[in-house]
Amino acid sequence: MNINIKFNNGLDTCDPQNTPVLIVGQLKNLNQVNYDTIKVKLQPRVTEEIYSYALSNLHPTPIDSVNLHLNCATLAALTGKSSRHNAPSRPHTLTKIVKSLVTGNDEYIVVVCEEDDVFPSGCAIARAFPLYSRKTHRSSLRGALNSITVIVEFLIVGENKKPTPLSQDVATTLQTVTAGIRLAARLVDTPCNEMNVINFLKEVSDVANELGVKQTLISG
Repeated sequence: MNINIKFNNGLDTCDPQNTPVLIVGQLKNLNQVNYDTIKVKLQPRVTEEIYSYALSNLHPTPIDSVNLHLNCATLAALTGKSSRHNAPSRPHTLTKIVKSLVTGNDEYIVVVCEEDDVFPSGCAIARAFPLYSRKTHRSSLRGALNSITVIVEFLIVGENKKPTPLSQDVATTLQTVTAGIRLAARLVDTPCNEMNVINFLKEVSDVANELGVKQTLISG
């Protein structure tokens, strides 16, 4: 399945029954986002009462999630604790929870985090959607779309700060970095019977052509 990742510099209005949504972040950050800010992703399926009740019942150790509406709207929390083996943004845990909660259809992922955690969180989401896989997905067996789009949006929170979306420059940067991460992962994940010297040179040539770099290839 071909998965396209797109970073938005705002929050699109959507009905979760038509386009599923995953809202994820550390619990301390989720508590800074009130319903009026996030309702564009949840109405008319999820009321303020349901959202507030779900948020109050999250107890991440290290992760926890609550289904808000028919597996189409999910609220997930990461623990704020970190050790010397992890980063304050908990990127490894974020990758894990995104992998486990995505629906396999076009959907939104809303990440609630502090400004310093935007870049590692964007990279963590990129790692959750590898380009190379030979696994047979259930969605493929039931005739789902061969190509889906995952739209990633951010709400940046902070002390005495109103939640704000990404700037266009940051969204563009994350888009470029995501392409690089997924390409690098694909080159590493592809086995030697599919990625030999000739295939690897073709990959190099494709990247050079995309960047407009003049090439000189000596073979023999």
